[in-house]
Amino acid sequence: MKFKTFKNTTILFSIFLLSSCLKDTYSPPEGNTIPEGAEVIEYDNFPGLVHVILRNGEMISAEGDFFNGLESGAYTEYNDKGVVTSIINYYKGAQQGLTFVFKSNELQSKANYHDGVLHGDYKQYNRRKLIEEKTYENGKLQGVARKFYTNGNIMEEAFYNVGQLDGIARWFNQEGEMTIAYKYDKGELIDENPELKE
Repeated sequence: MKFKTFKNTTILFSIFLLSSCLKDTYSPPEGNTIPEGAEVIEYDNFPGLVHVILRNGEMISAEGDFFNGLESGAYTEYNDKGVVTSIINYYKGAQQGLTFVFKSNELQSKANYHDGVLHGDYKQYNRRKLIEEKTYENGKLQGVARKFYTNGNIMEEAFYNVGQLDGIARWFNQEGEMTIAYKYDKGELIDENPELKE
């Protein structure tokens, strides 16, 4: 019996030490971020969760849920005609998950966030056509990034590593022919037009 008690105490102490050592790198905003003058509607049977509405005159300009004073879930913004201009997802006051931005009733950009910084695919559109795509890891560009002409052909293509140009960056004309190329090593330009040289 004494051995079991000692064993249980040891396990609990080990869990305490482990949880103390594993500190979360994300620090959410402190305090209450509900905008001043906002309309606040409480949810029944869910303490701490409220729906917040901002108005411009009679029109709703923004709305979303807040938990314990911090943005939680989808936050939607509208223009003066009531049309959606952005949908931003939050967790504990920081952007988390997909963010959509709209212009003239069309999707302008789609991005993914983690702990308040860009993380994952980012895409930008112009009149329903993809004009830019890139990938982020913890707020820094990573991998291939491309820009496109409105005809769909590639305008620019570059490679990134931890936010720095790394590898060959290429530029193309509207017919798809490469016109300029630069080679980078950890952000430093080391060669001009490496692929155009004989």
